[in-house]
Amino acid sequence: MTKKYKISSIVYGSILVFSILFMVILFFASGHDVEFDYLDYSIPLFVLLNLTLLYVFPKISNEKRRTKIIFSILLSTFLIFALYMAIRIFFEVLSGDLIPGFIFFALTVSGIFAILIINILIEIYKTVTNTEF
Repeated sequence: MTKKYKISSIVYGSILVFSILFMVILFFASGHDVEFDYLDYSIPLFVLLNLTLLYVFPKISNEKRRTKIIFSILLSTFLIFALYMAIRIFFEVLSGDLIPGFIFFALTVSGIFAILIINILIEIYKTVTNTEF
């Protein structure tokens, strides 16, 4: 894979891991008993699957084209969902009544997150289209 893919996936993964750790800190910051539902367990699972696919996808050789296509479809699906969530957060921050310093930070992070996802999707598309069938 290209250097652009590696850098984008490292920064993307770092943002995902930081957001999960931040979510855990917020859960236990109030001191109240926390009741977890299925969504609270599915978010870390989504992050783990996403990071695993980002790590494994470049290591699949071009001779295993079916596996490469299946992994590219799975990874693209996860990334498109993450892009949808980044855009949704972007607009929710704009429409909310928040502190201006936080609005700037949240818009910057969600914008960088969306740009990274688009870069990774473009690199996946280039890799899959360069594979000989």
